[in-house]
Amino acid sequence: MSLAEELNQLKNESFDVWFERWFEKMNLQERLKVSAKQGYSGYMIDVDSRYSNDEYAQRRLRDKRTVKKLESKLPGVNIRVETVRRYKLFGRDVVRNIHEIHFEW
Repeated sequence: MSLAEELNQLKNESFDVWFERWFEKMNLQERLKVSAKQGYSGYMIDVDSRYSNDEYAQRRLRDKRTVKKLESKLPGVNIRVETVRRYKLFGRDVVRNIHEIHFEW
């Protein structure tokens, strides 16, 4: 095995471990059920606000593998990532990209 292959394998294993821990900690299945009981047909995670002090989590959640893993864990739920541009913040002109993960059923 070459060094590049070994590094990629370590990267993927690390992501898998992180995702499993994050998924359990978030308890997403229960959150989605609570949202449905409240009459909603979706749920959203604002990555930038929820993890404003955690660049590591932001980077992991923006990773394309996150959506693939979520789709495998939550079959039948539509999952998409959106990057929204916000221009106003407290009346001031500020341009920010907000990353959101949307769950719809």
